[in-house]
Amino acid sequence: MISIDYNTITENAKKIKQRIGNGRLCAVVKSNAYGHGLMNTVQCLEGIADVFAVDETADALQIVPRPTLMLVPVQFEDCCRLIENGVMLTVDSFDTLSVVESAAREVGKSAVVHVKLDTGMCRLGFITDEADDLVCRLSLCNCIEVAGIYSHLSCADSDPEFTANQLNTFLKLAGQIKCVFPDAILHISNTDGLKYPQCRLDMVRVGIGLYGYGLEGVIPAKSCSARVIAVKSILPDSRVGYGGTLSDAKKLAVVKLGYANGYARINKSVGGGWYDGKFLPIVGNVCMGMMMLDATDIKIDVGCWVEILSPQHIAIDNQQIVYELLCNLR
Repeated sequence: MISIDYNTITENAKKIKQRIGNGRLCAVVKSNAYGHGLMNTVQCLEGIADVFAVDETADALQIVPRPTLMLVPVQFEDCCRLIENGVMLTVDSFDTLSVVESAAREVGKSAVVHVKLDTGMCRLGFITDEADDLVCRLSLCNCIEVAGIYSHLSCADSDPEFTANQLNTFLKLAGQIKCVFPDAILHISNTDGLKYPQCRLDMVRVGIGLYGYGLEGVIPAKSCSARVIAVKSILPDSRVGYGGTLSDAKKLAVVKLGYANGYARINKSVGGGWYDGKFLPIVGNVCMGMMMLDATDIKIDVGCWVEILSPQHIAIDNQQIVYELLCNLR
């Protein structure tokens, strides 16, 4: 059973706005708002978020006429539709720039874009060596309005030195573009970047922080519980589940949740649930619609609910990140 508290998302956003002061807040609502429901999340953030960011054309077209930024390059047909509807586009390469120019001419309307710079993540964006050509090319585009320049921090949670290098590289490259487009806003900070005040610039793009993770003071908005459908005692060294995992558990609680509900099989080594304040680890492989938990020495009955994800409890390690659970659990 999934439960989402949209009031919590609203309050998280207000706390983030207080933290950034006069800066703008771009609410990242891609991937169905990290599994929280796109339009319900957008609606609970109206009046708080200044911009919404997505990575699918269909999502952007649902959100407009609210200010909306497409975070990834799109094909010509989608580009035309987005320009027609006033969605801000990302220009991350000369190829993308050509597509946006052609689409703007086709539509007969200027494209509003944010230029993406690659400052060290090696995913999307213009690199340092392309800066001079980029400025020249942009200055010749009469159908493109550069409203923003941005990059993405890749290690803000773990590497302050690399983060500082990314920021310095970004400011240098962005400064060249702002000579031609002085009104363009700058943004590089994600949720983890908020711990560095110097990274906040004109706008911050916050995703996971809205949903209750990665920042002090925010509260998780999504909970997931699974109902116990069977409780059974097993013999020592029983082989449990598909593949026959050997187990020394004495009692299992079988819950109605599996990989068809977005709980991946890889979680078998780290996952589980909480009942009555105690953690019940997974035994054996996660099944399509069920999984077995070690309930040895726990008083638990059929019909009880085990917390899989909640504001109080989450078990993750380096094989599993909270982003996966939020996006996938359904």
